Amino acid sequence: MGDVFQGLGNYWQAIFGSDNGVLSFLPQAIDGGEELPEVATRLEDRTEVRAVLHKRACVLLARPQGEEGYEVATCYPIFGGGIPRRVRIEGIHPWASGVEATIEATLPDCDGLSLSFYAPDWFCNSPAYAVGKEVDVYFSALALSAEAVEPEKTETIRGYTLSMAGSRILLPTNWASEFTYLCPIETVEAADIAGQAMHKLEVPLAGFDADAFKAALYLPAKMTEKAPQIGEALTGRLWMQGAVVGL
Repeated sequence: MGDVFQGLGNYWQAIFGSDNGVLSFLPQAIDGGEELPEVATRLEDRTEVRAVLHKRACVLLARPQGEEGYEVATCYPIFGGGIPRRVRIEGIHPWASGVEATIEATLPDCDGLSLSFYAPDWFCNSPAYAVGKEVDVYFSALALSAEAVEPEKTETIRGYTLSMAGSRILLPTNWASEFTYLCPIETVEAADIAGQAMHKLEVPLAGFDADAFKAALYLPAKMTEKAPQIGEALTGRLWMQGAVVGL
């Protein structure tokens, strides 16, 4: 697993296309969002945490014990619509915020594929991520970059001619939860995150047939000149999320 970078700026930049988009969106999210009282929780230091959900963005407000006012602990996109897959939890890396974590896991029924992912439900669901436990995780991802693969593109390696458009490749990068990918597109639908138009794609990222590891890949509409089509293939870099509840 790569290094854990405890920041979300790059991902909001991919969604908004600028560095300050989330700063203007944050007050809207808090003012117009729906508070989720059923997931109100307290950290070990008795800090109270409450969640506000608005347009697929989650704002976590924290109030230290004995204080009257809340502070913004974090704000992150929740992609939702993830595709469930059974995994074994191999490692947990809590963030300094106390409400976020990066998870290491393996997929027993996908040739032991190992990966890491950001857990958006960590603040209210941390017991579900016990090391050694097998759980169903809903996987979704954000495309940080995307490039269409020409259908006729092939590579010849050791005498084998490979169709790149039909390949499924998921390779870890230097940063945890980020991967380079190459995959075909199986479904396409319109979506929205924080008021920004998205293409929601169902894509197989590793393996084949019934054992294929699939995720819902959110592609910012502004990232492509034309809408992606079923059967096309994409390559680029993505950020992986996983949650044990369907968010």
